[in-house]
Amino acid sequence: MEQGGRGPGFKVFRWDVIDGVRGVGNNFQKKADDPLQAAKFLEDFDGERVVLFLCNYHKFINAIEVAQKILNVADKFKSAAKVLIVLSPNTTIPVELEKVFVMLTMISRTVKS
Repeated sequence: MEQGGRGPGFKVFRWDVIDGVRGVGNNFQKKADDPLQAAKFLEDFDGERVVLFLCNYHKFINAIEVAQKILNVADKFKSAAKVLIVLSPNTTIPVELEKVFVMLTMISRTVKS
């Protein structure tokens, strides 16, 4: 498998529905405009630590195929240091996925001059 960008010991990729999967910090690209393909992408990395940022994935996470795929791979990904990060302005997680998601909220602070 061609290299993605590298974090501290992790290969790093990002996905969106238009560009598919791209390496962070290099020219890796894989056509994967189907949200289910994005969830399957990390399965190709045996024994490697990988992070995949899923941009606007909240639009697809309620699809039963996508939710079920995430549930099916959650334990396998945890034990193999594979991480899916959903970047979203929405904080609603389907009930089925609440046990496998960790919610982090970013707070933007405005600096007054």
